[in-house]
Amino acid sequence: MSSPFFDDLLSLPQPPDGEVVDGLPVVQLFEDAYLLNSLVSLLYPVPPVIPNSYEKVFALLSACQKYDMVSIQTYIREEIKRGRFPVLVTTEAFRAYAIASNMGLIPEMENAARLTLGHPMTFESLGEGLRSFKGRALYDLVRYRVANKKRPPMFEKWLGSLLK
Repeated sequence: MSSPFFDDLLSLPQPPDGEVVDGLPVVQLFEDAYLLNSLVSLLYPVPPVIPNSYEKVFALLSACQKYDMVSIQTYIREEIKRGRFPVLVTTEAFRAYAIASNMGLIPEMENAARLTLGHPMTFESLGEGLRSFKGRALYDLVRYRVANKKRPPMFEKWLGSLLK
């Protein structure tokens, strides 16, 4: 009921030699047991298993996105706003942006990008988080920061010429 993805998947005929447990077909998923336990706990009337870090919350949101669980994803985002799930600390904003970007989590990318505005973007501030950036993520974050932060006019001109 919560996932059209699984509804479609489970309605397909199963291979005759597929793994079966208690007469039901087994479907292999790539997510780890902790994430799946947390996800399933949000589907049923049991105490939810709340992830203990924003990275795990992002992974949970990504799984919801992957499995087309829009209502659960919306619920998690609302609970984050209420402070029930771990929130991102500003000192981790650069790494969080990279992780959210890698997972395609647009609202989380936007939130993390806003949080970076209070910090200088240097190799020191990026630290090991620099390794988390993939594709255009770093470029996109620089463009966001340029568009949303007041800087001296000469710096803007110089940076703008680099980004063209």
